[in-house]
Amino acid sequence: MIRLRRTLTINSRYMPVRLVLPLVVGTSVLMGCFAIGPAHYNNLPPLFAGGKEEKGEQGDDLHPIAVRALGLEKQGTLPETIDGRQTFLIRDRVAINILARSGYLNSAVVIENGGSPPENVYEAVPADAPATCATVAGQDHENKDAGLLDSPRQEALRMALAAVAIEKFNRTPFHRWAEWTAVKAVRTVFGRTPDFSLGPAQLRMSTLRRLRDEAASSDAAYAVVKQPDAHLEAMLTDECSSLTLAALLMYNELLKVRQSHVCDDAPDMNCVELTVAADYSGHHRHSSATIDYGPVLVAMMNIIKDYEGVFVDEGADHVPPTSSPP
Repeated sequence: MIRLRRTLTINSRYMPVRLVLPLVVGTSVLMGCFAIGPAHYNNLPPLFAGGKEEKGEQGDDLHPIAVRALGLEKQGTLPETIDGRQTFLIRDRVAINILARSGYLNSAVVIENGGSPPENVYEAVPADAPATCATVAGQDHENKDAGLLDSPRQEALRMALAAVAIEKFNRTPFHRWAEWTAVKAVRTVFGRTPDFSLGPAQLRMSTLRRLRDEAASSDAAYAVVKQPDAHLEAMLTDECSSLTLAALLMYNELLKVRQSHVCDDAPDMNCVELTVAADYSGHHRHSSATIDYGPVLVAMMNIIKDYEGVFVDEGADHVPPTSSPP
């Protein structure tokens, strides 16, 4: 507000203030007159596809015409129409683009099913190295005891690949280098390490300490996080080790959410995954936006869900390499 007032004061030398408000209001009204809501049509064939011909009672060819599907207006407003297929299509396209740029895929394909809008199914095969890094060590017993269909370790692996891919998509290597430089500077000046989100996985040291405190002593997977802070901080500098820590955090959160039964009566079938994603990223605000962190992460998980066979054996003890502290 102060900046706007200062701008108006400066501009008043060249334009009277009394003209600024009418110009702003007039421009806004003009733009509002040209604002057109999203259109939805019935009988709309896919783009560049020939129309489907039908035969009438007299044997004449019938060519369906696309007609607009529009709700009835009330008090100058139209009811909002939500096309669930279009929403899922947009999320899948965002998800496959993030995965394709992450470097975590060996290959990817798209299956076109046609329809209106066209329904595309994306399938991706993860690369061996990232999948090996994100493997949670140990055997799966909790899913058998609880009667769960999905393996928490396999689900944590997919969630870790998706979450770290999103973090890499939103930050460049220079961004991460700047974060580590800031950490070193603060440590040198003040003698303590700031609690920043660091590395490809964007994890905080406070999060790893909490995970270490919650670690089950009987589960071999938590042996990785029971190391001193200096070793954990060094692991955040290495992408493979960061994937391991991300998968272990996802695994721990999955177990907590499932054991708490908070999603037993939830209307959303992806409640568990969305809750874990919110805990990982700190995005606890629920919205109806088409592009949101949790739904896009779930879409990424589904794209690689059918390729669990390429992952390494769950029973393999995997301890990622660690580097020296930064």
